[in-house]
Amino acid sequence: MPKGLESISQKPEIVVKDNTKEVMPAIRNIAGITFGEEYACVLDSCISINAEIDGVVVGYGTASIDYVENICLEDHIQLFVDLYPFQVGIIGNVATHPDYQRKGVGYEITKELVKRLRLLGQKTIIGSAWRSKHGINIGSVLTKIGFTPVIEIDEFWKGQPCIQCGDCCTCPAVIFELRLD
Repeated sequence: MPKGLESISQKPEIVVKDNTKEVMPAIRNIAGITFGEEYACVLDSCISINAEIDGVVVGYGTASIDYVENICLEDHIQLFVDLYPFQVGIIGNVATHPDYQRKGVGYEITKELVKRLRLLGQKTIIGSAWRSKHGINIGSVLTKIGFTPVIEIDEFWKGQPCIQCGDCCTCPAVIFELRLD
């Protein structure tokens, strides 16, 4: 390889860590940029991690274990209870600062969340993604890890603020599932 091109072809080293109070301002900033200023960044999940490159927080992810009826918007509770009448691992938020997207950050965060949910004994993990005119926001990452899409729900986040739609989200959600043996 020609001299000087080594750094161009190498992916940055992504270090995944547990969240601490010190990284919360960076995480809130990433949440605001990727999900919108109105987004309530919920970080009290049982798993809350971040990804760093060269000591800079560039993304974060959350996951929890719960019954879906405890986390679904009211309009969709019955649908989810029918699909998942048992506790599941739930991939919450996965967000990467725009300057670091397409570098494997979201993949590494999601992979770590799945690993930790598996260690906690989860056999089924679900995650939601929104479909926009650009595609499914985290669909390729989830698919690469082994998730499969199970259902698409129109206006899933109806009434919620959205960085793409404005004050009232009309984006459809694609629900992905990973079954572990």
